[in-house]
Amino acid sequence: MSLKKSFSKDKTTCTVTFTVSAEAAQGAKTVNIAGDFNSWSSTDTPLKQGKDGSFSVKIPLEVGKEYQFRYLLDGYKWENDWEADKYIPAPYSNADNSVVVTSFAKNLSVPGERIGYICVNPACKEAKDFIAAAIFATRVLGYVNAPAFFQKVIAKSWDCECDYSLYEK
Repeated sequence: MSLKKSFSKDKTTCTVTFTVSAEAAQGAKTVNIAGDFNSWSSTDTPLKQGKDGSFSVKIPLEVGKEYQFRYLLDGYKWENDWEADKYIPAPYSNADNSVVVTSFAKNLSVPGERIGYICVNPACKEAKDFIAAAIFATRVLGYVNAPAFFQKVIAKSWDCECDYSLYEK
């Protein structure tokens, strides 16, 4: 794995070429990169396979910011880039039974809506049972699970501001 950086003339943008060698790809058919720059989407930024079997993608990034990222091989195996500028361990990587729950409702100021997510470490032996129980509980309580499409809407509108004037009348 490697990173190659190319700075714009005005030094405000750095185009980073992320490369996963054929050896590091371990026979993977697909490689995607997920990180701060694409809202940690595991599908939005696929790497293209070269003739030599390596995978790469160029991503323009704002200079002066720090970005965390990981590669996803064949949609299920996460890999770090050990040649990155810095390594920050995931806070839950050593806790197989970790669960993270959060709500976006107050951040987005959507009246009456409760939008959030539950993350279960895939290494948890009971992950499937836990997710099934969470889905069952939300449906029994009358909640609707946001479809994958709306999860992308949230990611794209994260920094948007709401116009409250309608509610002031």
